[in-house]
Amino acid sequence: MYPALAIDCSDHVCSVAISDGTKFWQIEEEGTRRQARLILGLVENCLIKADIEKEQLQSICWAAGPGSFTGLRIATAVAQGIAYALDLPLTPISSLEAMAAAASSTKPLEEGGTLLTITDARMGEFYWALFEYSSKKNALSRLCEDSLSSLDQIDLPADLALILGSGAEAVEANSPKINQTPARASDLFALAEKRITEGGQITAMQAEPVYLRSKSAWKTLEQQKS
Repeated sequence: MYPALAIDCSDHVCSVAISDGTKFWQIEEEGTRRQARLILGLVENCLIKADIEKEQLQSICWAAGPGSFTGLRIATAVAQGIAYALDLPLTPISSLEAMAAAASSTKPLEEGGTLLTITDARMGEFYWALFEYSSKKNALSRLCEDSLSSLDQIDLPADLALILGSGAEAVEANSPKINQTPARASDLFALAEKRITEGGQITAMQAEPVYLRSKSAWKTLEQQKS
């Protein structure tokens, strides 16, 4: 798998990371409107920072969604283009799962518990998923598939320990801890390792973003913004 490239543009941060299997190098920039102009430069600069040639890369993983429509398209296109040019396998990672994995080793979860990852999908809806963290096994398990719905359609568990993501403040729950920090590209590597052992790699031609929302709905949203 290593050296590996990771890309995440699913939220308001454009993030790129390189790992050699023991350590990683990461570069990121704020701002969704500049992602298309920034992303290739970030990849090149991260390779330079890691002192790794792109021809040395063995795999690529990226946050395939759900998340920002434009960001997902950009990240998928770049991951797909590099993978095709270098004949490398790709590993798609759920942006919601990456967020949960990034938080699963932090102090609020030392005792374990259920995590809700939730981001604002606009149009009165949210992307969300539930995960369970076991402190004894130091393992994160998925409780449901990534979903798109309004808040009133989310059945919150009684043992909810942590709410993650840009939609966290909108959730009314009984005093769980809130963390709005998004995942970064470096958070994808551990999940990619697991996916690879499960046979989760794909070819460049199979790469697609995970929208959860129809293209017609996205067109309506873009028209409302213009």
